[in-house]
Amino acid sequence: MKTIPKLLPIAVLAFASLGCMKNDNERVKAASWDHDDKNTPPPGKTVTDAPTPRISANTHLASGRMLEQQNDLTGAIRQYEKAIANNPRLVEGHNRLGIAYQKLERMTDAERYFKRGLSVAPDSAMLHNNLGYCYLLQDKLQAAESEFKNALAISPAFERARMNYAIVLARTDRFEESVKEFTQVVPAEVAYYNVAVICCEKEQFSEAEDALRRSLKINPKYQPASDQLDRIVALADEKRGPNRVRINLAEEHERAGEDAALQP
Repeated sequence: MKTIPKLLPIAVLAFASLGCMKNDNERVKAASWDHDDKNTPPPGKTVTDAPTPRISANTHLASGRMLEQQNDLTGAIRQYEKAIANNPRLVEGHNRLGIAYQKLERMTDAERYFKRGLSVAPDSAMLHNNLGYCYLLQDKLQAAESEFKNALAISPAFERARMNYAIVLARTDRFEESVKEFTQVVPAEVAYYNVAVICCEKEQFSEAEDALRRSLKINPKYQPASDQLDRIVALADEKRGPNRVRINLAEEHERAGEDAALQP
């Protein structure tokens, strides 16, 4: 079992085939090969260049995806912008712009494009999830939770949104609710392990220890939990050790005061 996945938006765009663009002279020459002699222009006249065809929004979108996969985010953004300029209602264009800006950690821009996509397609579970994930990366947990709920209301079987929602619940200390959501996607021992990972990120080592023990109670052979338990127990003891000392000292002082009062 790997640790909790970094949940990226999962919208997938199938590549359209990309043809090489020819310049105008090449287009004219190629066209002339199909002409009969009777269609050859009279002497002194030239063939009028054909107008440059407009590149479709989907072609720009596919080009942007290719550049994004090559990690050329600046080039990808230019292509996505051309795509939505050609077709402002191209939902995937807005979505990919949001994802690209998110990769660049330009969260305000990312939010703006996810929201623009939602203005076109308010019932897109994908966009609600992706906007929620953008909020999650910024620790805007309440806004993130709202968007994940919106996504799940539209598409209850959307596993990525449910995993993201479970993460928000764990990060807001609603551990049992988190486990309930996780177990709709993964086995129970994995669900508790995921909660333990989130608790560790928050340095809540006692809670992480409890989650790991519950994971192993369900499946004693679950290796990721057993591998981590001793380390988490040590961290939990280290963190609560000073508190235990202070409590013991306070109890000793209290008892010492009572003993002193009883002395003649």
